[in-house]
Formats: sequence, C-alpha cells, structure tokens
Amino acid sequence: MRQIKETHQINRILMILLNREIITVKELSEEIGLTEKTTRARLNLLDQYLQEHQLGSIQRKTRIGVWLEMTIGKEPEVMDLIADATGTTLYNAQSSFAKMIKLFLLRPEATYTLAQLSEKLYLSVPTVSKLVEEVEQWFARYEIELKRQTNRGHWLEFEESQYRTALINFIFEHVEREHLIEKVDEMLYGNDWSFINATIIDVERDWGIKLNDQSFLNLALSLSISIYRLKQDKPVSQVYDSAIRDYNEYYFISSIIHKIEARLQIEFPETEKYYHVFQLLGSSRLLDLQQGDVWFDDGSENRRYFCQETAVDCGDALSYFRGDCFGLLVCCAV
Repeated sequence: MRQIKETHQINRILMILLNREIITVKELSEEIGLTEKTTRARLNLLDQYLQEHQLGSIQRKTRIGVWLEMTIGKEPEVMDLIADATGTTLYNAQSSFAKMIKLFLLRPEATYTLAQLSEKLYLSVPTVSKLVEEVEQWFARYEIELKRQTNRGHWLEFEESQYRTALINFIFEHVEREHLIEKVDEMLYGNDWSFINATIIDVERDWGIKLNDQSFLNLALSLSISIYRLKQDKPVSQVYDSAIRDYNEYYFISSIIHKIEARLQIEFPETEKYYHVFQLLGSSRLLDLQQGDVWFDDGSENRRYFCQETAVDCGDALSYFRGDCFGLLVCCAV
C-alpha cells in the first residue's frame, strides 16, 4: 500500500512539473497535499529514476524553485511513461490521459475548452491538444464527431445508438471487471444495477434459459445506459427493420423491459426494444463453429469476427457489430 501511495504521489509531481516551468517546493507540497520534507523525498526518487533511464533530471535552485529538465529527444518517452522511482511499475501516461478526456466528453452535454482540460489533467495546453486529436480518432470509429469552436470548447455530436456503443466499449476497454459495478454506478448515477441484474435473471428463469456471462453483462450494461438516457429524454431514434419481431430474442427483451417499466415507471419506445435485441443477438452468437459459419476480417484492425448468417438484410457485418444495423452476418469480436 505504501508503495502504491508513493507511486501516485510521484506521478502527480511529474504531471505538475510537465505543466509548470518552475515551482517552489512549498507550492508543490501544498498542491499535492504532502509535507515539504516528504515532497523533497519524492522529488529525489523521481530525479533518480529519470537519470537512471537517461530521461532527464530535476533541477533545483535555492529561493527559486524546482523544474524538470528533459533530455533532448526524450520528451515523448517522459510523456508516455510515468514510472515509480523503484522501477517496479510503469504507467502509460498518454493512454491514461486520453482515457480521462474520453470520460469527460462522454458525460451528458459536456463541453470543455483546452484550458479546462489542461487544468484538470495538470498538462500543458499543447500537450492536451495532441491528446484531443488522438481522442478524436477514437470517437470517429463510432462515427461520433468531435466538434470545436473558439470560446466554447469541444463537444460531441452523435446519433444516440452510436453514443451508447462508444460508452459501452469505453467501459469494457478501460474498466476492470471487478470494478465494473462501481464505475457504472459512478457514470450512470441513480441506476439500480442490482435490480436490472435481478430482472434479467427472473426472465431467464421464466424462459428456462441462461445467457452466457458476457451476454448477460452486455445486456445489463446496455439496459442501464438505456434507463439513464431515457431519464434524460434521449431515446434511440434509429429506425430498425420490424422483421426483428420474428426473433425469439425480441420477446425475451420485451419481457425484461415490461418488468423494468412497471418498477421504474418509465416507458421504452419500440426503437429501444429493437436496439436491445440487436445488442443481445450480437453478444449471444459466440457459438462453436458450425457448417455455414464464416470468419470476417475488417481489414483495418487486428481482429477477427465470428459470423453467422441471419435472415435479415439491412447492411454489412461490421456495421452491425458496431451497433449500426442488423446485417446479413451477426459478428462478434474474438
């Protein structure tokens, strides 16, 4: 535990030094909540680590302050890797900062200027600007546009189904399974995760079926987000093919939603039901390979998709996987 605390403190010091030209030990200690003696000790550990890895050094001058002097050409390495001085733990700082920016922008009606993000992350504005470009590419995967305007800041423009797909994937990418409930409760404030889980289990029992763990988790998370967004009057508006009613999954989802509506006094539009059917179909088809099944390679990422033929034709396989459409092939990343 002590080592974890030291690592966190050193990381914060490095973040501050990356964002400040010079700072006194007193100011630094007040900002991170440590005594001046402890702050000097952490600075010594950080200085030792930087010099050992030829990344730079911590410079000090009496009555002036301390500052970070990076080795020429090593700036990207200092940004990419924040390490504790013992060398036992490495953190991909750039990835962590990008994750935080994604989280900020995924919040409802979120708008942030570069200066605001800089202040939150303890990074310089130019550094934040580069991170925003990286984040913009991530959102583009879901056809979400990162808008920007002088004096207003940055915000997202999207179709509701695209936003939800991005939010679900963000959670699965960045949240460890054991912390999932805690993070969902934090991000989707006011949702009753245990009630949603219990409702799915009740309907499973009624139907005499049991979803696999991943399908169950996907459905519970998708329903949680749906409730959260419906309370904000943000339903899925995408038009889906009504042929989906021919699938048993439609009636399974309808049974779950009926119980949720009765308990929470909330109404799910028909488009919401279709949306959850598509999500369930996409996550529940990870079966053993059978005759007629195929592999699909999206050509742009090192992923393969296990695909099964379906009866509804409204798009391509990858579009379906991304939540846009129910296509000829139901595909799941493996």
